Amino acid sequence: MEGVAALSHSRRNDLEAHQSASALYDKQSLNWVRDKPTCLSDFTGRPRVVAAVEDVLSKGDATVLDVGCGEGYMSRTFMAMGARKVIGIDISEEMIARANLQDTVDQTNIVLGAAFEVGFCDLAVAVFLFNYMTIHDMTSCMSDVFSALKPGGTFVFSVPHPAIIQFTTDTFGFKGEAGDQNRYFSLRDQVISGHIKKTDGTVLNVRMVFKTLDDYFKALSTIGFEIVTCEEARVKPEHMASNPSFFASVSDAPLHLVFKV
Repeated sequence: MEGVAALSHSRRNDLEAHQSASALYDKQSLNWVRDKPTCLSDFTGRPRVVAAVEDVLSKGDATVLDVGCGEGYMSRTFMAMGARKVIGIDISEEMIARANLQDTVDQTNIVLGAAFEVGFCDLAVAVFLFNYMTIHDMTSCMSDVFSALKPGGTFVFSVPHPAIIQFTTDTFGFKGEAGDQNRYFSLRDQVISGHIKKTDGTVLNVRMVFKTLDDYFKALSTIGFEIVTCEEARVKPEHMASNPSFFASVSDAPLHLVFKV
């Protein structure tokens, strides 16, 4: 009975995180709609994802699964890079509605939720998705992605850097309770609220279900992924040169991790 109770508690946490993320993005979906870089991670994390998938998409015949596609910003990017077909899925009805309004490419399919088919895609991408999941739910999602990939397929995902809790600024960061800056392992699976500022000053509310570096590596290893690269995304000199007031407060912070497996 203890095992059943523990599993039930774990799934409750997963469900609460799922519902919370859906409500958060339903509420602010309009603020996420864009056709050019506007928020901090559009300049730092997402370009690293683009660089990581370039070798797959350059072949011109890849089917892409965009997990947690939001309003379709990255899905449209992948189509422009040469993907044959992109299937984007998300849990937020409002974000999907925005994506479908934005979608002008016939080969792009944006849907609410979806069951993964086995072995149908060459490339899977999850851009800042796992920070809304518990460790258990993230591992389960990664396993589904593994099944959805063709043999030898590529999975690229980005997450907030665990160390960002030490660097919270007005531009970007996650602010926990008093004393969280001095904690690490004991924060695992705890929800920490955060924000990302856009270049026009608009603030986007985000969240992070905290995970350690070890949590990501263990999940990938358990499922059977082979890690190709793990990159720390950050503000670069060209960002500072273009808009110093926007990037200065996070210019020396480890902002994101981008995994290619």
